[in-house]
Amino acid sequence: MGNIVKFDQINRNEKKETGYPSEAAYLCVDHNLDMFNFIKSILPYFDDAAKEMCSIASLKFEKFTILEEDLDDFLERVDNMLDDDIECELALCYTFISRSGTTYRLTVHAIPEDENLRLVSDLIKMDTNHIVSVYCPDECVWKTDAEVIQNNEMLKRFKKLSDSHSPEADIMEMLLTIYPEITDDDYRKLKSKSNLIFKLYNATNRFMTPDVIEVPNKKNDPSGVNIDRFILCLRPDDPFRHGFAVTQKDQKLILNQYLEPVDIFITEDDIHPEDQFGEDFYTVTGPYIMEVDRTSDMDIVKHCLRSLANRYTKEDVYTLPLSFYASLESTNLENIGRRIFKRNERDISETEKKCAELTRKRIQKYLRKF
Repeated sequence: MGNIVKFDQINRNEKKETGYPSEAAYLCVDHNLDMFNFIKSILPYFDDAAKEMCSIASLKFEKFTILEEDLDDFLERVDNMLDDDIECELALCYTFISRSGTTYRLTVHAIPEDENLRLVSDLIKMDTNHIVSVYCPDECVWKTDAEVIQNNEMLKRFKKLSDSHSPEADIMEMLLTIYPEITDDDYRKLKSKSNLIFKLYNATNRFMTPDVIEVPNKKNDPSGVNIDRFILCLRPDDPFRHGFAVTQKDQKLILNQYLEPVDIFITEDDIHPEDQFGEDFYTVTGPYIMEVDRTSDMDIVKHCLRSLANRYTKEDVYTLPLSFYASLESTNLENIGRRIFKRNERDISETEKKCAELTRKRIQKYLRKF
């Protein structure tokens, strides 16, 4: 389970420049007030997340309590975050012991994401025989450790790759962040399905980053991880560069024009589109995507991406490829298409010219959604 909670910037108390020995006391008081205000503002969100999990698991939230050691751990994490300005994960654990002796531990994690905190809850229980079970809210069932061992295997695999500084760890980290319930079986199937993307990322990880493109759930399939409902892709790592992504179909690498609403909605005030249009912003508009070329030759794609993405820029640049050898580029998406840039000495093909014209029309149509 996971929710995104947005918090206004904490109003820190201005520190008193007294010039007296009591200044140290003022600093201590200010820090404690910061902690008090932050905890007071965030606790209702933790309680709401815990109540939601209890409701799904048919447990009464009112029977849970916070043990002293768990409260101390929570306060220490908050103190470290405010004192050192470190983006650390906050976690608050609620405990309930039933009459039969079964111990329930419900933990709400607040994971920093940009300026937001993503709340994720997990619930476990241990009976008097010390058998531990994990609650799976998507299926509304309890599973023993043996049944969820694949998730542990996934974390072990990630740690091993991370310790070896393998680029593949970036892909795993991204997947675990978006789909924390993904299993080792899911991952192995995805890696087999996207084997060329994994190889390509090994060669381009200095300027490309892994991501997923969601596939609409037209059949109303049950929630949870389904590798057929998202496509692994590589996008520019530079946050100022927009307009293309590489995907895989069978044993072909596909070059796509690709834009998300957040790529379009760029303002001087850096207002996030969800803040202005609401949480439905992404589902209403959706991404812009159009295939322009495909090949099984890895070298062609690597050379293309080096040309498109491995360039430093100080401002937002839209690069919409027409093929592996030509593209449109502009700092203003409304003006895209006035000039075709080619990456070799050959003439621009008729196919690329037609693609440029189609791109101009489709981009204008997409922009009208905003």
